[in-house]
Amino acid sequence: MNFSKSIIITSAFLSLSTIAGATTFSPNFVVPQPTQIQTPTPAPVVTVFNVVGIFQDNAILTGSFDVTNGQITSADMHVSGIEGTFTLDRDGAGNFESDGRINVWENIDMNDGGNVLSLDLLLQPGLEAYAGGSLCNASHNCGDDVSFYLPQHDSDPLLKSGVAAAAPEPGATALLGAGLSALGLMLRRRFVKK
Repeated sequence: MNFSKSIIITSAFLSLSTIAGATTFSPNFVVPQPTQIQTPTPAPVVTVFNVVGIFQDNAILTGSFDVTNGQITSADMHVSGIEGTFTLDRDGAGNFESDGRINVWENIDMNDGGNVLSLDLLLQPGLEAYAGGSLCNASHNCGDDVSFYLPQHDSDPLLKSGVAAAAPEPGATALLGAGLSALGLMLRRRFVKK
């Protein structure tokens, strides 16, 4: 038997022994066992909410906050007439409160180094499933919980009205842009032919 045939036979034997589940075929050679595939941990679900509102002193509230796996992890808010940017006092800001009728995520406290902003969100089931909606305001849509801000040397104006809405995902925006571009090209071709 020539050398190339013996290599082919040895390779075939190794392949068959591995397929059959053999762990060894000689005392000096061990076929490696398949390793268990570990499932990757799921990426955190981050939803960005854009906020707009007006206070009783006609100051305008704008900004956004992020919800990651049921916790508010960052915020960037502005109140007209105040120079600073309001950011969270702590991660996972706020706490859940329910009186059986109304669910509120309250005390999302932020500051800009001197002024304080406190937002309360009206919820359906909880922050994990939050899809946006009204902010708790002076009309008492959340019972006694009301959003407000505390300027350093002034009263604490309550929020007259405000809303938080989920920002569109970048992929959805890109898809919309691609669709509009394709529509524009189709219309251009149609009018150029005529």
